[in-house]
Amino acid sequence: MMSKWNRRIWVLLFCMSCALRAGEPELPSVEDIVNNVNAQFQKVEDYSVTMELKVEMPKIRMPSKKIQFYFKQPDKVKIKADGFAIVPKTGLGASAVELLKILDSAQLLRQEELGSRSYWVVKGTVNPDSVQFGSQSDLGSEIGVDVSIIMWVDCERWVISQTQTVVDSIELFSLSTIYAEHEYGIYLPMKTEVRINTSMLKGMGHKRPSEGPLGDRHNFTEGKSGEQGKIIMEFYNYRINTGLKDEYFLE
Repeated sequence: MMSKWNRRIWVLLFCMSCALRAGEPELPSVEDIVNNVNAQFQKVEDYSVTMELKVEMPKIRMPSKKIQFYFKQPDKVKIKADGFAIVPKTGLGASAVELLKILDSAQLLRQEELGSRSYWVVKGTVNPDSVQFGSQSDLGSEIGVDVSIIMWVDCERWVISQTQTVVDSIELFSLSTIYAEHEYGIYLPMKTEVRINTSMLKGMGHKRPSEGPLGDRHNFTEGKSGEQGKIIMEFYNYRINTGLKDEYFLE
C-alpha cells in the first residue's frame, strides 16, 4: 500500500508534468505551415529586381551576369539578360502550395534552431508523376525509388529558407536563401545559393564560351568524381507592387 508521503510525491510529479506540458508550444500542422507561407507569398502582387548571377560548375567558366527579373502573381516571369544565362526558378520565391503539390505524405519532423532563428522542418516524398528529367540523363531510371524534399520554414517570417532534394541517401541539390524585410512584413531574397551534385548532369554537355561556336562539346562531369557546382544569385533594387501589366510579360 502506497504511503501518504509517496502519494504526495506522485501528486507533485504529476502537477509538474502538467505544468511543463502546458508551457510547450503547440506544433502546427503541415497545412498551417503551408497556409502561413502562402499568405506571406501573396503579400507581393508583383516586383522587379536586379539580379547578379554567378555560375561555378566543373569545367565551365562563365562570367557573372546582371539580369533584370520581373514577377507577377501567380506565376508570370520575365527575364532580361544579354546572352545566355542559367536562372533557376527555384529560390526566386515560390508558393509553398505549388512546392508541396509534388510531395506525398508531407510531415512536420521537428522544430530546429539554426543561428538566431527557429525553423519548422518539413519532409515529403516526391510524387514520381510530378517530376521529369531530361532524356540525356540516366538518373531517370533511378527516380521513383525514394526521392524526398526537406524544407526549413522560418517560424516567424514564414519563408522557406533551405531545401534539400535527396535520392535515397544522395543529396542531388540543396538551396539556401537569405531574406531581408523590404516593406513592413514583406520578406524577399537577398542572396540564394544552389549547390548541385554534378552526377545528376551525367551525359549532358556544353560548349565553352572561350572556344567560340565551333568549339568541342564537353561533359559536365569530366574530372573528379563527386564535384559540386554552385549557382549564386544576389538581388538588388527591388521595386515591389508597382502594378506591372499582364501585357508586359507577353512582349
